[in-house]
Amino acid sequence: MSQDIDCCKQALQSLTATMGRKISEGAQKTKESFSSACIYRVPEELRKLKESAYTPRLVSIGPLHSKDKHLESRMQDIKMSYVNSLLCRMTDGSEVCKLAVLEECVKEMKLSVEDAKKCYTEEVDNLNEEMLVVDGCFILELLYRYYLLTHPKEEPTEESNEITNEMPKEEIIDPVFDISLMHITVQHDLLLLENQLPFCVLEKLFHITVDKIPGVAKPKKYYHILHIIHNHCHPLDPPKGEYHRELMPSASDLDYAGVKFVGTKNDLFKVKFTYQSCLERCFQRAHFEISTLSLYDSTELFLRNLIAFEQCCPGVSCYVTSYAFLMDMLVNSAKDVEVLQKAGVIQNYLGADQDASDLFNKLCKEVVIEKFFFSETCDQAIKYSKRYWPTAVAHVRRKYFATPWTFIAFCVAFIVFGMSVTNFVRNFLK
Repeated sequence: MSQDIDCCKQALQSLTATMGRKISEGAQKTKESFSSACIYRVPEELRKLKESAYTPRLVSIGPLHSKDKHLESRMQDIKMSYVNSLLCRMTDGSEVCKLAVLEECVKEMKLSVEDAKKCYTEEVDNLNEEMLVVDGCFILELLYRYYLLTHPKEEPTEESNEITNEMPKEEIIDPVFDISLMHITVQHDLLLLENQLPFCVLEKLFHITVDKIPGVAKPKKYYHILHIIHNHCHPLDPPKGEYHRELMPSASDLDYAGVKFVGTKNDLFKVKFTYQSCLERCFQRAHFEISTLSLYDSTELFLRNLIAFEQCCPGVSCYVTSYAFLMDMLVNSAKDVEVLQKAGVIQNYLGADQDASDLFNKLCKEVVIEKFFFSETCDQAIKYSKRYWPTAVAHVRRKYFATPWTFIAFCVAFIVFGMSVTNFVRNFLK
């Protein structure tokens, strides 16, 4: 009997020890994973809404999509040609000098592989120093070529035996920038949340290569390229974030209530609602100022990946998500798009107004927001729309001015009423 009890105790202790070890290992892995992670898989709830918005079409960067079968194999050769161009910029073009710079890059990336792996929220066994060097140098060369295209006068001239930023003589056609469709597609792919390299990798390669070219600006601290774009979109004067409960009327409803929308050239998050006192309100409309947004085929992809980044990465302010929620409240139908387009708030290059409406209505599905940065503006618009005068104006405009036929009927009725009053007065005076 005692032996059975001892066996049970030993089994219990063994099970406890095993569970304790698993719990500790799980806690440690979670701590290591989320303490430095900045590159995420898009949550399945968002992905299933529009998978093409999160999947690279042409070029894979990093490990998450490196094995995708649909990506063109020739893009790997183009990457290699870009790496070769970058190495040529750092040397006199000889193989010995190129290999010396390449060796320095490989050596640095070999030391960086483990740190790079920690930047991904899932295990990435296929990430190695070759991928870091090739993808990283491809991005740096791509960005530098763009820099030269946009700053042609700032291109420094160096002697042939020194570091030079000139394009290699043998390259006549740029396979990315000289083909419009490829240029746009590569640009799209570099913005995807899952298609990123840790910025620390780019920074180390930058110091070995591009940093040695005269006149190049030094990079700041970021997680990856998408983070740079997100940071660039930050408002100059950030609004206060609050939890928002009440839905704001749509653009057409506010328009009926006397609100005048105004498109501005301020930063994207500069939104302002103003209205006058009771007396002035009878003669002047309330103003809703919103920065102009141009809608292209790439706009949805751009916004979706910024929103996914905000949803996944701790500590990142949800400015883009807040903006998407604001536009989702304003746009419920093609009529709302029409109102905003006439006001210059939206420039729709998608085609039909319904396409623009669908874009905003789908952006915020499966998205959670804790702080809404436009809650004060929305509260002002809601309070204004509930006042007696705007409500009365909205009722009259909907009933009598919604369509040309109701407007004509109203005018006819008004004329008939005026004639009746005139006849009554004439008869009374007789």
